[in-house]
Amino acid sequence: GRPTSPYVAYLEAQGITPTVIPERGPLDPAALAGLRTALARWRPDVVQTHNYRTTVFAWLLRLAGARWPWIGFFHGATHEDAKVALYHRIDRALLPRADRGTPVRLAVAGDGPERAALEALAADLAIGDRVA
Repeated sequence: GRPTSPYVAYLEAQGITPTVIPERGPLDPAALAGLRTALARWRPDVVQTHNYRTTVFAWLLRLAGARWPWIGFFHGATHEDAKVALYHRIDRALLPRADRGTPVRLAVAGDGPERAALEALAADLAIGDRVA
């Protein structure tokens, strides 16, 4: 199998017991089943997704009847190869199916050289009232 992520050790050092859901590839149905079981046990208040695979899993679980609120994030696209382009396309196609209207506030710390650009981006996206 795949070696354990260093993040697991970091979480454990912080007193957090992570649940690792093994997967044997991007289309592993056992990974989806493991996530479904874990989420049913945890009963989360909200589920966040941050990449195409977790977005696909959340979408499939919602189709199967899961009722937790879902916030999907798209962190931008890269142009490495056709496979990555397909992944971004899937992500962008499914993210509009995530819940809308969940209030989110963002805090940006510091006063570095990117501050003006971040403030302009927040204004362009009409989310300036939710970014502090």
